[in-house]
Amino acid sequence: MLDGVLPKQVDLHKFAAQGKEIEGRVAVSKMPRLLLSLVDDSGIVSYHLKCAFEHGRIPTVRGWIKADVQILCQRCMKAMPKNLYSEIAIGVVRNDEQAQQLPRSLDPVMVASDETANLLEMLEDELIISVPATNYHPETDCESSVGHTSQDDDYIEEVPDEIDNPFKVLQAFKDKRD
Repeated sequence: MLDGVLPKQVDLHKFAAQGKEIEGRVAVSKMPRLLLSLVDDSGIVSYHLKCAFEHGRIPTVRGWIKADVQILCQRCMKAMPKNLYSEIAIGVVRNDEQAQQLPRSLDPVMVASDETANLLEMLEDELIISVPATNYHPETDCESSVGHTSQDDDYIEEVPDEIDNPFKVLQAFKDKRD
């Protein structure tokens, strides 16, 4: 098991043949594309990956990744903590045909036979997908003044029973023709 060291480039076919396991931590600041969705670069990413051959000699990478990060609350526009977590189930393929034949439980990653894969980018992709599209504090914890409170009920106007219909004139004109 490779503990604490995330190799930059790996031959996933070779790692699968060797049954390698990789476990460790990396700083969120090392993931520039993920940082575009975050408030700051603080935080640590933890991961555990196991490479093996499955389903008729398909190299796979399975495991998990998690990170504690700071994201922006879209209600009060302040930083809030968020735990990101993703299960990883990747099938390594060489072309579109192999990707289509993968079991639905595996996400395809295309790597040519003479290429290596960047594990850091793969982990970053998984975290980017796990960032929620909308982010809010719980209402009780949010510092926003926007929203409905019980005090708002005092300012609700009474709606009249009969509202003037702007088309009343047209209705009268139509009634005259008939």
